[in-house]
Amino acid sequence: MKMAQKMTVTVSLVGMTGGLAACGDGGSGPESSAAEGTIIVTAETWAKNDTTGSETKELPAIKGESYAIKGMTTTQVLEVTDVSDDSVTFTLEGAYFTSDGMSDNPEFTLEEGESVAFNTASADAGIRYEISFEVGE
Repeated sequence: MKMAQKMTVTVSLVGMTGGLAACGDGGSGPESSAAEGTIIVTAETWAKNDTTGSETKELPAIKGESYAIKGMTTTQVLEVTDVSDDSVTFTLEGAYFTSDGMSDNPEFTLEEGESVAFNTASADAGIRYEISFEVGE
């Protein structure tokens, strides 16, 4: 019986100028884990109300996959907890300002074409994330 490997992808935001990048370990996930769609992460750095950089990265929506998101000073984890034909559910490790106020480890479910925006928990400088979902072809 072949054991499934879990691939961890790192999404990093380098400095105050953006630089969003994904790095994998070169392995492959479970053979049955084809992406059901695409999670689109846009990270926009800001300081004192001025945007200092913006980058976008597309990530495969695979149930059970985790992505380490490296910010300016901390690393949070985005874990895909469920994927269906037209939606994705994921949790984020860390504290964020969401539309509902301050939230620790929020969970979001997005239908195709929907997006959610939130900020890192900082008042002087930080990262504004917008995440959306597109169904695969």
